[in-house]
Amino acid sequence: MTNSAASVGQHHENLRLFDGRSGQEINSGIVGLARDPSVLNSDVLLVGEIHDDPVAHVAELKLLKELLLQSNRKWCLSLEFLESDTQLVTDEYLRNLVSEEMFKTCVRAPSNYDSDYRALIELCKEHGIPVIASNAPRRYVSLVRRCGREQLHTLLCDEAKRWLPPLPFQAASATYHERFRQTMSQMRSDGQVPAGMLDAQTLWDATMAHFITIAAKRTNPEQTDQRMLVVHIGGSFHIEGGLGLAEHLNPELRRISLIFHPGDLQHGFPQHYLGQADFIAITDHNLPRSY
Repeated sequence: MTNSAASVGQHHENLRLFDGRSGQEINSGIVGLARDPSVLNSDVLLVGEIHDDPVAHVAELKLLKELLLQSNRKWCLSLEFLESDTQLVTDEYLRNLVSEEMFKTCVRAPSNYDSDYRALIELCKEHGIPVIASNAPRRYVSLVRRCGREQLHTLLCDEAKRWLPPLPFQAASATYHERFRQTMSQMRSDGQVPAGMLDAQTLWDATMAHFITIAAKRTNPEQTDQRMLVVHIGGSFHIEGGLGLAEHLNPELRRISLIFHPGDLQHGFPQHYLGQADFIAITDHNLPRSY
């Protein structure tokens, strides 16, 4: 066990949960959230995280474990780090057809897989929960960064297009464009943001939304009039403010959002987070990062 995992294991409640619309604290915590009618009556639960936040990863596991106890709602897990062209090997691993090492190699698992995401996959494997590989293959993200959104349709064969949303995918909204520009310009020494970077970001959003929408339209086999709840875990930038991924989801889908933000637990609700999501969890920023 890593030092960060050990720390979180001892302090797994090191977060405060708030209503993201009012800023009021929710004392029932993450377990209570999994029982909340607004979550259970949704088609999609969008969970945004900072990828090295160990408290968020422990809380996500608690959330999924509690959802298992809600027998009236079937669900599946969608993960940003799994690219759509790895769906077959993901399914094979869940069925015990390939080894864990083979699975990790084939899905190009991130360096923090063992410490932060393995427990989520293993929980789904143990309980027969489907896992959706929802993100765009990185080779096509790189291609669109170089060539632009409009060229992707003509450059790719039909087989490649299976792993992407219908092309050409929807362009970023003006609001998302400006937010992306402001964020990226702060990270670049020249303050400039090449146009292809926004197209690549939007391909991620559109692809995840596409495969989440397909999964959400599956029906609960025990209640054929009820859709499967899709729990999607990804980076918070893709979810904040109802922008990015959410803008590409089928508008018929009922969605709810939860975002984890590292912060100071001694302070109240940070007002600048108001409206970023339906629920905001402030996690202890003093704990070691997972990588």
